[in-house]
Amino acid sequence: MADSSIGRTSVKFLQRATEKGLQRAGKHKATKDDIFELYQQNFVNQQEATLKLQKEIKNYVACARAMYAAQKSLYETLERIYEPEWVGRDQLGGIKETLDLLWDDYLRKLNDQVASPLVTYQAKFPETKERIKKRSRKLTDYDGARHKLDDIEAAKKKDEGKLRKAQEQHEAAKKVYEEIHNELKDSLPSLYDSRIPFYATTFQLLYTAETTMHDELAKVKAQLTNIMGDLFERASDYDIKKRFFSTSSTSSPDVVGNDHRSSSLESGSPKQDLYSVPVPQDARRTPSVGSRASSEAVGQTAESEVRQMEEDDDDDDEDESVEYQIPRSTPVHVGPAPHTTPSQNSAPDRPPKPPPLASPDPDQAANQANGNLPDGVLYRVKATHEYQSRDSDELSFKKGDIIDVVPFEDPEDQDDGWLFGRVSGSRVSGVFPENFTTPI
Repeated sequence: MADSSIGRTSVKFLQRATEKGLQRAGKHKATKDDIFELYQQNFVNQQEATLKLQKEIKNYVACARAMYAAQKSLYETLERIYEPEWVGRDQLGGIKETLDLLWDDYLRKLNDQVASPLVTYQAKFPETKERIKKRSRKLTDYDGARHKLDDIEAAKKKDEGKLRKAQEQHEAAKKVYEEIHNELKDSLPSLYDSRIPFYATTFQLLYTAETTMHDELAKVKAQLTNIMGDLFERASDYDIKKRFFSTSSTSSPDVVGNDHRSSSLESGSPKQDLYSVPVPQDARRTPSVGSRASSEAVGQTAESEVRQMEEDDDDDDEDESVEYQIPRSTPVHVGPAPHTTPSQNSAPDRPPKPPPLASPDPDQAANQANGNLPDGVLYRVKATHEYQSRDSDELSFKKGDIIDVVPFEDPEDQDDGWLFGRVSGSRVSGVFPENFTTPI
């Protein structure tokens, strides 16, 4: 039974191959249907477009998942660096939960409303494609039976038995072909026309989910923006110096061992200064010459030491400002220091320290001395870092090289942060990053 089935299949395959060969040779004429061929080409185009769309939707969903992972990692870093006492710290946990819910809902909609329907829609194409192939085989069988019947009818000596058998084979092949042909001629246009509502629905759901996501994200980001704005405005409240001195004024002992408090020593007494030395209660009630002189001596000694420490701090600040002064290209004129009258308890006058004059750069002095530049050179810059070209149109240079900046041949080729020029003494030109150089 299996051998007979294989034999029939082999015979049909041989008959179809023979018929195709005769058609290509021009001896037999193939049946043509221009309308069906148009439908078939539309189907091929539709299948290619759907495959392209499925690929891009898959990539889009993958990018959305990657964006969610990146944003989640960034927010977790924000939570780690946001110190507990900063304003708005208690709101970050709720914002994180809201972000997770928004992204989960968005990714679920992309999968359920966009990606999954696209897979279902694409599943129709393989079955239709197989039907088209079957129709092509049945058409070859029909053409072979038709040509065989024509040959028998055209023969001079007719064999009624062969003629009757050829007619039966022709009718059977024609019936099978017309059945599948008419079916595809109805289904292909319907499938092709279904692309319009499917595309419209798919992209509508996609952009609706995206719009909702962005609207809700904008509200959450606005809340984060307000928190960061409040933190910026209250940055001075968390100043480390202010917090240190505030702690010192309320709990640290002074230079003579007395504890300072923010409140007065007793009700009705005047508020004590940071460096004042309170007089013991016994001395107030029974003042004596010895105790009063001792208290005044201790107070003057403490105040004198504190003032000396303040003046030393001021001198240190002045020295630091001179040490880190940014040099300028032209000397700075220093006027005479204002005359101050020393106070009774102040430290002796110290000669003012003039700020150091900025020494001009030798390359800049050379440019100013020359007063002119080579033809076509706009100005010169000096390389502050070494740069190796990454493309054929880029310029390589070493740290300290002098570069002549020239105009771009086409101004539209200039990008922000890039210049065009050549190393002085060289004819090789190219573009280079501006932040690797400094003007001279």
